[in-house]
Amino acid sequence: MEISNNYQPNFKSAYITKEAHSILSHRMSSGNYVKLKDEFLNKFKDSDFYIKLDGTSKDSRRLDAIICYNDAKRNPNADEFFEYLEEGALASIFRSPAKFIERIVETYNEKVVPFINNGYKHLS
Repeated sequence: MEISNNYQPNFKSAYITKEAHSILSHRMSSGNYVKLKDEFLNKFKDSDFYIKLDGTSKDSRRLDAIICYNDAKRNPNADEFFEYLEEGALASIFRSPAKFIERIVETYNEKVVPFINNGYKHLS
């Protein structure tokens, strides 16, 4: 059961879609799901980058993620694309979604952090 209110902040750095919530809840135990969800949302809480965890399609059990640079935290949907990650078909069967979240974190640390530290300049 999920309890929510109508308060929605203007910007969330990390977002999990309804499809991704459904996939995570079906592929993980309840306690692990809640823990992973909270860790994911807290990891990117203050980021200047928008990270959206989603399902590859409505009928799929695979996850994907998009990382976008958020220009002044205005509108994440219109921001600049930075990186796209997709869970493989076999990974969705044989691996926990936690491995995919780890891949998102690794990509963030390997590509996004150097980009930020370089003053948001293109890295070659």
